[in-house]
Amino acid sequence: MKIVQFQLRIKIVKIIVIVSRYVCLFIFLIGFSCTKSQSNKEDLEYCNIVTLAQDDTIKRNLIRKTISEFVKYDLFRNNRGIVQISIYPDSLGGEKWYITAKIEDDYQRYNDVSSIIEDFHGDLIHYYYEDKASILKRKNRSENDKDKIRNCLEYAIGNRVYQKPTKKKRWSRLKMGERELGGVNRAKTGWPATKTVLFNAKGEYTVLNWSYGCSEK
Repeated sequence: MKIVQFQLRIKIVKIIVIVSRYVCLFIFLIGFSCTKSQSNKEDLEYCNIVTLAQDDTIKRNLIRKTISEFVKYDLFRNNRGIVQISIYPDSLGGEKWYITAKIEDDYQRYNDVSSIIEDFHGDLIHYYYEDKASILKRKNRSENDKDKIRNCLEYAIGNRVYQKPTKKKRWSRLKMGERELGGVNRAKTGWPATKTVLFNAKGEYTVLNWSYGCSEK
């Protein structure tokens, strides 16, 4: 009888140990998840989230049409792509927009990285205001602030773009005299894609030109 009770106690202790391990693991995972979530939330605070295109019917239709064209001409390749818009002031009181398809994390290498983004129905727009005051403000930010903005963009953009790998030497027999040239390095991937739009003071726009890879107007 005592032996049976002893064996029963051992089994109970083993069960308690196993349950305790799972409880500890669960608490660790919950804590890690909360920490990660909090970190992401803090990263996002360094972005200036706007609704510039969504709040204006004309701009909304323009961006929706432009994104459809980017998809049609295979510029958002392999489920990658964001919209970058550079906004220049016009001498007549309007704005000139340069709308570009981006599939690489170029923002990581910009010294004057912008913090302005928009969630456009699941697509992401990255804005650059190119008036003198905005350019100066971006360039005068501390490196610490610029890094925080890049972290925010990395979180918001996620895997919408390719991460450009560190440049490494590429083997090749190619030479110039005695100097080894190495393999070819190409700066960009994908086709260039830009649409130039001029808005007048009333908010109406004219498409000045567009170039989507081999197609242009």
